[in-house]
Amino acid sequence: MASQVDKRIKHSKERLTDAMVEYLQTMPLESVTVKKLCDIADVNRSTFYAHYMSPLDLYKEIEQSMTSFIVKNIDEINAKRTTYEDLINRAVDYYDKESDKMMVLLKTNSASFKNECMKYLEKTRAVIIKDPNLKLYYQDFFVSGIFAIISRWIEGGKVESKKVISELLLNLLGKD
Repeated sequence: MASQVDKRIKHSKERLTDAMVEYLQTMPLESVTVKKLCDIADVNRSTFYAHYMSPLDLYKEIEQSMTSFIVKNIDEINAKRTTYEDLINRAVDYYDKESDKMMVLLKTNSASFKNECMKYLEKTRAVIIKDPNLKLYYQDFFVSGIFAIISRWIEGGKVESKKVISELLLNLLGKD
């Protein structure tokens, strides 16, 4: 019985997440209301409030799910369980699969998403950029550049293959 309840909770949260992403593709975050989300998701307001206190809580959960991917993979690089090539390939695969969520975070100019990425890159890139005066410039460039390339690729309809985008990113990072 608990498994069935868990499935319903997961399904409700997925519908609400999809509704938030759909809404944010055309409207600003500030205009999101619980009623609008529930109408799009076709769920009751009580279902929304069973999981979230506000639309911003749901947005933050989306942000967190995207950030956790970055954190997990950068931690694997730091532990030397994976390579930069693997990270880039996984990132391109993941952002291809989650392109709607990625575009919403980029469109809303999510500072916390970018800051979280910067925080974890700081640990990884510190080995490569020894000069502390230049490290932050490199990190800004790295994060902004990757987001810009992924964003352009998604907005352009993902015409180039994932392999081409991965190779482009690796070449720009000097990891060929």
